Amino acid sequence: MDVIIEESPVLLVIDDEEEVLAAIKSLLRKIKITQYYFTSPSEAIRFMQNNKVDLILTDMKMPEISGRELLIEAKKYQPDAIKFMLSAHENKKEILDTLALGLASYYLFKPWDDFEFINLIEKYTNYYEKEGLKEVINYISSFSRFLLSGAQDKNLLAMLENENLNINTLCTEIEKNPFLAAKLIQISNSVSFGAARSITSIKSAVLFIGLRHLKNLLISLSVLKKFTEIIHPVYHDVIYEYWNRTNKRAKIASQISAEWHVKVDTDLLFISTVLTDIGELYFLYTNAEKYKQYVEFVQTTNISRIEAEEKFFIYSHTYVGGVLLNVWNFPEEIVSIVENHHKAEVDNEIVRIIQLCDIIEEQGLSFKENFNMSEYVKNFNQAVV
Repeated sequence: MDVIIEESPVLLVIDDEEEVLAAIKSLLRKIKITQYYFTSPSEAIRFMQNNKVDLILTDMKMPEISGRELLIEAKKYQPDAIKFMLSAHENKKEILDTLALGLASYYLFKPWDDFEFINLIEKYTNYYEKEGLKEVINYISSFSRFLLSGAQDKNLLAMLENENLNINTLCTEIEKNPFLAAKLIQISNSVSFGAARSITSIKSAVLFIGLRHLKNLLISLSVLKKFTEIIHPVYHDVIYEYWNRTNKRAKIASQISAEWHVKVDTDLLFISTVLTDIGELYFLYTNAEKYKQYVEFVQTTNISRIEAEEKFFIYSHTYVGGVLLNVWNFPEEIVSIVENHHKAEVDNEIVRIIQLCDIIEEQGLSFKENFNMSEYVKNFNQAVV
């Protein structure tokens, strides 16, 4: 098959039903994107072997090859492509496992909502049209390779075996693992079945996924450990340092919110704090050595992480973080917090709490015996006003 070179983003659509392909083609006729349609999964795979593809949309239930099998092949030949599932047959376990393993980013249920469908495709095609963003998008798939703690895995699985499981206790345990918390929020917002949308709390995510499926999902996420071979073991301590710092910041933010002058959504605050620096993982996974140098530079100088970032990287972590969360279908309110958490004069209480959290963390104030969080928060708010 001849190699086809396209300047616009390339979308591959696979469905064994001609009428479905015709409906999608009609729906996307005004979108600036190169489109290829296949009723045969095998032909689509051969096309992927020889041509660069940016977006892949596949039906999950096909007679020749299942959508899951096609996505596994697509992972080999088009690892950087953003992948979507489409199906009228709701198999929640298969869908959640496929999302957890990073084989796809989003699931659409047939019959789909035309407005949601168009917006989803347009969101990704718009990224490809912006200078510099395609490079960021091309690394999205690598973010399914985060590390999980074995001890936490076993503890969570043991809790799920308990007939007298307390949901709040389970959610508290999940919050101890920032990666797992972020993945559950991501997966919950990546499926279109059910009424729940814009999920921003761990408890809502757990209830949406369901305890019956949560155990299998945790097992699927544990499988991701195998993918950490992409990062040399010498850098694993850097990954753990990142998650430990993230966990510490979430605790500080929680302490601040207890003393804040107005009530805030603590669930939204937690997940936003966990994700504010997610863009740094882009630096780690694309250039581990440079990221380690960046971390060591921050630890051995008086220069802030933001100032150091400008010396080491092209993009800011807030810029990359916003792109990642948009691609992962996170709620807009979380994306906005991540994008703006270092900007002055942002009219958002959670952003202000996160900014104060940064100050307290960088100065190590919360670990001083004479530190009074209540008084510090009060003075901070008075100074801002």
